[in-house]
Amino acid sequence: MNRYGSKVFDGEIMGIFDRDDGLSEEEREQQQIKKFLEENDIFKGVECEVILPEKQLKTSGSSGTKKGVATLAFGVIGLAATSGTSQNEENRIITTLFQVVDKGIVFKNGSMDGSDIRIPYEDIVSFEKLEDKNKKSMGLLTLLKDKKIFLKLTCGYTISEHILDYCVDVLSKRISGALYEEDGWGLEIDYSQLKKLDESYKISNLKRLESFHKQGIITDEKFSYLKDELLKEEDIANCKKCGAELAENSLFCSECGTKID
Repeated sequence: MNRYGSKVFDGEIMGIFDRDDGLSEEEREQQQIKKFLEENDIFKGVECEVILPEKQLKTSGSSGTKKGVATLAFGVIGLAATSGTSQNEENRIITTLFQVVDKGIVFKNGSMDGSDIRIPYEDIVSFEKLEDKNKKSMGLLTLLKDKKIFLKLTCGYTISEHILDYCVDVLSKRISGALYEEDGWGLEIDYSQLKKLDESYKISNLKRLESFHKQGIITDEKFSYLKDELLKEEDIANCKKCGAELAENSLFCSECGTKID
């Protein structure tokens, strides 16, 4: 707290507010948070350090000098260990832009070949905020098959806290991988709930089934069965007067007696 009453975190001055503006402390704080989020827009991209699930072999000399790097995900593991060298397996770490888009999230230029890493929402099980060993907040992105991606924002501590909270709020409403994350990798679907879905949601579920089929998560037989179950669902007829469900080929509502057109 400086002599003007402004909060200071990690060298970031949160602003000198006019105490006669009629706003409460909570309202001023909300204004500042909004400003942070506008200046660090996750929909345009924010810089972060990312720890990816794929592994690297790092080769070092006897003095610790790094000799070379090979990524296991690409099958390049043939770095010969010569006298005085050692190889250690480590997760690949990159500094990149993290961006939230319509279809999922993107790590700009994050692949070894310089292309973007694109992760669709249906492949994401959860996104949460946690603390590292130094008590600094970081994001944990859990994907299908229990793959995990850690990300640390490079902005200051206070801003990072607010952005991660915002990410949790935004992504929790978009991710859908948890639907398939039950026993057997989510092959169980609540068909009683599917009956209540509208057509647009059915289409969305069909696309997800196709995605998991292509990835080999569900078999041909299971895919065919789930697709047929989803497509054959029909809207339940209801009485226009009382809303009760109508039996097939009913002439009158069993609840209120209204004649069915």
